Amino acid sequence: MGTRALGGPAVIDGVPVGSGEVACDKAVAALHRAWDLGVRWFDTCDAYGLGRAERFIGRFRADLGTEAAELRLSARLGVYRGTASHPLRAVHMRHQLEQLAENTGVEELDLVALADVGAAPGNEGSQEAVEAMLSLRDTGWARRIGIPVPAAGDRGDASARHARFLALHEQLRPEVLQVAMVDLSPLTVIGDESLFEFAERTDCEVLVHGPLVYGLLTGLHPAGSPSVFDAGDLRSRHPWFRPAARRVVDGHLAVLREHFGAEPVQLVRAALRYCLQVSARTTVLVGVGSAGQAGETLEAAERPLSHDEFTLAGEVFAALRADLAALGA
Repeated sequence: MGTRALGGPAVIDGVPVGSGEVACDKAVAALHRAWDLGVRWFDTCDAYGLGRAERFIGRFRADLGTEAAELRLSARLGVYRGTASHPLRAVHMRHQLEQLAENTGVEELDLVALADVGAAPGNEGSQEAVEAMLSLRDTGWARRIGIPVPAAGDRGDASARHARFLALHEQLRPEVLQVAMVDLSPLTVIGDESLFEFAERTDCEVLVHGPLVYGLLTGLHPAGSPSVFDAGDLRSRHPWFRPAARRVVDGHLAVLREHFGAEPVQLVRAALRYCLQVSARTTVLVGVGSAGQAGETLEAAERPLSHDEFTLAGEVFAALRADLAALGA
């Protein structure tokens, strides 16, 4: 389970990166509900509420007592540079994890992942980041390393990000590849291979984040309704939440509603199960903002799609990705 939605509003370098305001008790209750439903793996980052999500996890962990030994955490590095000259300076990366340990009470992480592969090899701090990441795994601070797959428009052989991804993969030999739901498709390619062929050959797990596209795929943000977000909520400036993009989303959700049902939880099932069933190597990272959402979301994810449902969902999501790209969103 992701915790960005629990961290609340946050602004980094003038850009909103957070979510809506969530009270501490409500956030901790959501974590407990997820735990009661079997979730043991939680993802966090210092940018999620600028440390609030980490502190919520710390309070939640303190409530667990002896069960806290079952808690597994992952962390993303490279989002927030703080006072460092670059977010991937080794000393800053170590400080991030030291602060995370203080906030959460967890010192050994299941996964540490880079948030961005960078624009090109040789970026400021890039070699430091490689060495720091390898050291984290070698010393046992992180059991696994993850790197993001570049967005669909960045995968051509001439793309600097694509080259950087391949270089980082060669240097780090990560166990996990991160991909956004909007970029997930069996036709996604890395070089001459599909994403899943690449993952199979390199023995990597595929971690899918943003499976509900910041809530858009729940149908709760239709184009005709006013959506007012906090200034620190990334949706306040995100291109997918502009009226034209939301109209596109509404059109594709209408197809899903016809086949899966009109309730948000039925749309959630279509999105989550598609991500889970697209490959045996996928794990889905889904965020929630309340205990009620945690219950509905996780229970929806337990009901597999039929072959026909999976095929339909894949076609709708592929068309949605194409239409959003055509808008430049």
